Amino acid sequence: GQIGLIDISHELAKEAENEPQAFFLPASRDVDDSDQQTRRNIWMSEVFGYFTLSDPRRESIEDLGLIELKYQLNTEEQQPANELFSHYNLAAEDTHAALQTLLAIMRRRKAISLPKGVDADSYAFGPITNKVAYSLNPGGRKWTHSWIPAENRINIVIDYIQRLIKCDRETALNVAEDIWRVIIPWLIKDTNGFILDHERLLLRKATERYVCRQCGFVTNYSALNCCPRLECTGSLASRPFDPSKNIIACWISKAEHPMFRELRAEEHTAQIKKDFAKIIEDRFREDEGVNLISSTTTFEMGINIGSLQKVLLRNAPPSSANYIQRVGRAGRGADKNAICVTICRRSKYDSDMWREPLRLMTGTMHTPTVFLDNKIIFQRHFNAVAFATFLRDRVLSEKAIGEVKQVTPVEVFLNLELRRGIPEAYHQKGLPDAIHLDFRQWLQNKTTGELFQTVKCMTDFESRLGFEAAKKEASDKYGRVIEGGEQELSAMIKARKKASDAGMDSLAKDLGCGIKNLLTSDIINFLAEGGFLPRYAFPLDLVRLETAETRWSNDSEVELSRSRSIAISEYAPGAQVIARKNVYTSAGLYVLGERDTPKKRWYSKCNSCGQIRIGLLQEDVSNKSCDVCQKALTRQHTHPFVIPDAFSIKIEKESRRRPQRYRADTLIRQRQGATHFIDQIADSQFEDKGLFHLALKERGNLFRYNCGPRGEGFVLCRKCGFSEPMFGHRQSGKPHPRLRAMGGLDKCDGDPWQQIAYGHKFESFCLVIRPNRPLDSAESLAYALQKGLCKMLEVETQEIGVSLRNQINNQTEIILYDQTPGGAGFVREARDKFDQVITKAIDICGSCSCEKACYDCLKDYGNQSFHDKLDRHSVRKFLIRQ
Repeated sequence: GQIGLIDISHELAKEAENEPQAFFLPASRDVDDSDQQTRRNIWMSEVFGYFTLSDPRRESIEDLGLIELKYQLNTEEQQPANELFSHYNLAAEDTHAALQTLLAIMRRRKAISLPKGVDADSYAFGPITNKVAYSLNPGGRKWTHSWIPAENRINIVIDYIQRLIKCDRETALNVAEDIWRVIIPWLIKDTNGFILDHERLLLRKATERYVCRQCGFVTNYSALNCCPRLECTGSLASRPFDPSKNIIACWISKAEHPMFRELRAEEHTAQIKKDFAKIIEDRFREDEGVNLISSTTTFEMGINIGSLQKVLLRNAPPSSANYIQRVGRAGRGADKNAICVTICRRSKYDSDMWREPLRLMTGTMHTPTVFLDNKIIFQRHFNAVAFATFLRDRVLSEKAIGEVKQVTPVEVFLNLELRRGIPEAYHQKGLPDAIHLDFRQWLQNKTTGELFQTVKCMTDFESRLGFEAAKKEASDKYGRVIEGGEQELSAMIKARKKASDAGMDSLAKDLGCGIKNLLTSDIINFLAEGGFLPRYAFPLDLVRLETAETRWSNDSEVELSRSRSIAISEYAPGAQVIARKNVYTSAGLYVLGERDTPKKRWYSKCNSCGQIRIGLLQEDVSNKSCDVCQKALTRQHTHPFVIPDAFSIKIEKESRRRPQRYRADTLIRQRQGATHFIDQIADSQFEDKGLFHLALKERGNLFRYNCGPRGEGFVLCRKCGFSEPMFGHRQSGKPHPRLRAMGGLDKCDGDPWQQIAYGHKFESFCLVIRPNRPLDSAESLAYALQKGLCKMLEVETQEIGVSLRNQINNQTEIILYDQTPGGAGFVREARDKFDQVITKAIDICGSCSCEKACYDCLKDYGNQSFHDKLDRHSVRKFLIRQ
């Protein structure tokens, strides 16, 4: 027999009422206090969500091929399709299977009508929170899928048709358009396009079950044995279901009784505060409430869980060192065995590792390196030595703030006049009145002998920084960090008064806690967060995603931070992060004090060669000639950007104390952009090296930026920090949501900037390489030189960045740069020993036996986007032919 989706949902709801223990719903859906109709509506939502969305986290009964979901068509309706496909040798039976497959593509993306009582925003539909439709050419409309993709793109419909009738793309596009005209009468016209009619969908027990021989995809419909999965070249074969091969099926059918153990999972990442991470480690080690750890690289080194036996990697690690460190967490006890399972995703890199797993297990590991030539790290160590001496003089010897304690509070380093306006309850008890520790004044007249204990230290700092220059930089940086704290303190004091006057006691209390936390926080941590002092692992340029009312609130268990070059993508407005079992969605920039107020800068991009130029004003980057190709740059080539100091999630006054709603979701991330070398090097600065001209820029400027989805940029309110992608933004000319309701207001009247990019400029050692003759593949040569340098220095490839830019006459410049901001001196060695780099590159490309490129020569985890362009033969041809 057959049954419709509504009828089966009513039957399930009835069974659940009669025998509630036999059914369950996710914990986020509380139906206990609901009336009968509401419970039935929830079951309808469950059924529609179950059959209208593909979910890689579970196998539905349809995914197993046990039930067939058919879109009802009569013989007369299918006749035009039979005539269309008959030209491609498809019988009526194959045509019917192809139509059901194409209609299932629409259904599994939720392009279906919903019955009364089923809300499109129901939890059952996971991340799809709106009505979805299909259109022949949607023109960028949100929630509307394209039946025919844009130029030079491919989608699952075109891919399936191409493989089904074995044709080229142009033919597939024409056939798809003809099919669209055929199926239109079977669909329902909706606001944004066309959707399936849910009343035509009928469930029945499967009559046939087909499995792809290559990818394992299961379906009830087979047209010419063509697998429906995107870009799969496998063929379908009829195969009955074997419950013994599926543990869930065994459990449900009671064929066997597998032993299940309750999993109590916790997260262990650098995003969790150290005290919580320590508690999780202890509970996991002792098996007290935690028996499953979901971890990032924080578990890779330095942690020993003796009883750990099983490690599951959710993707292939980027290098052998990562793999060995991760699997090495297990089996460390004397009598323990270890099991490691690696799940390979459908990416190029993971697929390659799947085919040749020994690459990860037997690859080369390099000794970790220390960046002795990095001036930023040296400056921070100078700051640390100077500030430690200051604390030793004033706090330890003079006892300027009384008895020495573990924490030296920030309060005594802040402006005395500002502190006098703060209520007594927020001050740390026991501090002397009118005390101000002024590091800048103390440092002013200090000599090298007063700061450093050995001649070697004096010599090292003098040679790399210059003592007076280092003192000035330390004084200036310290002043900026302290001034930023004072501005934020002042902003919180004002916001607290506003909240108190408005009767918002809860908000006023939170702000008061923030004030107290700032004043009593440890000065060492405060200066490290501000980049004045070095931190663990020496991160140089961190940007945080703030998740609480202020960055000084202590009600959050997470500390979300990334290097700025990564943060402009991973924390950009609209992007999402999971931490401590919550999904945090970035909604703008953290703006509280004056130091947080974003400042607009400008960049231009030459349409001819792609060269980037940046400046403070639009006039700095327009109405000039390109530095590289000399083409004219006008205002149409210029775009605004902001360098972010901190991003923030949305803080709403009504939900500040309410837990976040959980929705099964796919994290929204934004793609990392390319890194551009933006300096112009005069011809006179290059030296001849045979096949190349080389120039070293020790403080070269590099730029990376994020223009958001579709490259349309972001809107950004300078007043409150609200920001979102231009794509989908519909608030032009209207008040927008305030990012944090400090004054009790939900809306902000600020006028947002339009088409803003988020950018990151940094300095590093850069080696500019100009080949003396045309290249067959600039990418291949660039990565061959990178790998040659890494092999010569015995460092990992992630230490050396690669950038390309066009020159006049279509020549290409290759830029190798130290990935660490400030530089490590690696590429300087490349300049000095370039002949050795070339020799290593030739050896890498010549000793391999692959057809074009592989992981023994040019490919690696970091250059996946160029894998199709890499060719070791073109490198040898260029380097060996004199």
